[in-house]
Amino acid sequence: MNPGQAAEIATAVATKIAPESTAAMRSLVSKMLGHNVGADVAETVGSQLPGELSVAFRKEWLEQTAKMYGTEGKVAGQANAAVDALPTFEVFERSPMLDAVSQTTSTGRGIGLYQDMLSMKPSDFSGKILDVGSGSWQQLAYDARRAGMNVSVTSVDPRFGLPLVRDLADAGQNVTQRLIGRLYPEQGTIAATADKLPFADNTFDKTVAMFSTSRYRTGMKQIFDDLSEMHRVTKPGGEVRIYPIWEEHVDRFRTASRALNFRSSFKPDIPTLRPDFEAGRPAGVIDEMMTLHK
Repeated sequence: MNPGQAAEIATAVATKIAPESTAAMRSLVSKMLGHNVGADVAETVGSQLPGELSVAFRKEWLEQTAKMYGTEGKVAGQANAAVDALPTFEVFERSPMLDAVSQTTSTGRGIGLYQDMLSMKPSDFSGKILDVGSGSWQQLAYDARRAGMNVSVTSVDPRFGLPLVRDLADAGQNVTQRLIGRLYPEQGTIAATADKLPFADNTFDKTVAMFSTSRYRTGMKQIFDDLSEMHRVTKPGGEVRIYPIWEEHVDRFRTASRALNFRSSFKPDIPTLRPDFEAGRPAGVIDEMMTLHK
């Protein structure tokens, strides 16, 4: 985003929420862009405004950025630089404009990918589902709501407990999606880790973990602790589905599942749908999907 584009957004924001502040906002934005395109822009401008107006500015900055760039499919390169700035966690309802942004920034980690990677049928999306390591975007909960599915999805991710700026600093994920997910969270979004799930026993019909704990928590104790908690919160007769499990870790998952009286099955060599997902897989390693039956 260049100074001209940022000034254009600042003008649109000011016109919407405080017309008398247009010149001041343009000046502040231009100054900040002179040495830092990142988090200081919206924070500095917002700090010059009264409390309620500051919140309105941050919200409107996101809306106007989406309006000018997102719906044209240019979010990844242009809107990210603007919306990675918002430093506060304010909750509003998602808007049609933000829904439009999601269509141009989707990672593909939605219901279709859950169906493919976790071998889930449409009928599996029912009852109460726990999504462990959902990511800030909460894609499963978001897509299920938009599709009108009769399912309650609870999204759990430790990111929800991070300060917003720290969460957005992870350049490995789409900034716009994470920002929208944090500012406009789905219902049932909770900050927690897989080994300390804040739910009563036998709460969920299904528990899923995709591209999350099984990639980063691969020590024997970590696997046991995570599976133990997933086992505890899943109802009798329910299932836990996890993907990916790299071949070298399969025996550890089997050992942990036996200790927990889980009946486990593995589906090897799941086809990876997107090249960027392949980047995290060691060369020559086969990944598997694990289903645990309680």
